[in-house]
Amino acid sequence: MKGVRTDAKQTPPATVAPRLEVTISKTSQKRSTSMRLVKSLLAASLLAIAAPSFANIVLNFDNLADFTQIKNSYAAKGFSFSDAAFAMAPGNAGGSGNYNNPPSGPNAVSGVDLTGDGTATFIINVAEGFGSWFRFAYTGMSSATGSVAVYSGLNGADKDGGKSALLEVSLTGTVNGSNGCPGTLCVWNTNAASTFSGTAKSVVFTLKDLGYFFDNLDFGDIPTQPGHLPEPAGLALALSGLGLAAAARRRRQG
Repeated sequence: MKGVRTDAKQTPPATVAPRLEVTISKTSQKRSTSMRLVKSLLAASLLAIAAPSFANIVLNFDNLADFTQIKNSYAAKGFSFSDAAFAMAPGNAGGSGNYNNPPSGPNAVSGVDLTGDGTATFIINVAEGFGSWFRFAYTGMSSATGSVAVYSGLNGADKDGGKSALLEVSLTGTVNGSNGCPGTLCVWNTNAASTFSGTAKSVVFTLKDLGYFFDNLDFGDIPTQPGHLPEPAGLALALSGLGLAAAARRRRQG
């Protein structure tokens, strides 16, 4: 017919499908890449949240009242004290402790004879364990004997139930009333003990009744979240962040 061209080029329907397939393939590839990214980030995030972190903790007992039986006062930090351990304020501040000039605070800790046999041994248990070092400051009477020992198990035992210590320090007292502090102990060894190998779970203080006073107990490498699973709120926050990261990546690639 006049005015009708029968030789005009037309796009065969078959050519549309390959283009659509290419588009779908690219979209699927982007989604697959994004999913791999999300999975990788999620795995890394969960490992970071669940992995334990470590820090040292120093106890100076300054938050406790004079002649307080410590026991579970620091349970939130993972510590428990046996019955003979008491926090005390110095004598010149009206407290029960025969000491002065502590390195920090005013308070210190000592052992009290609760059995009548003259001994005042006390134990600190750290259920989660600590490592690398244990340091402390102390003062004591020159006539007193004493020691501090670190063990790999709870309650002053090693991990096999024996009495092999990871670290043991013999205490050396000072002259009572020296350094311008008549009638009191005021010369402190401020950095006793040292490093050790392994993980410890208890410290045993062996002394006579009020024979020594201790301050600034420094426990090294305590796990702050030992093997704990992520809390729901932390996990939700991590997932939210990963979702935003994936969405931003899709926008850039789109």
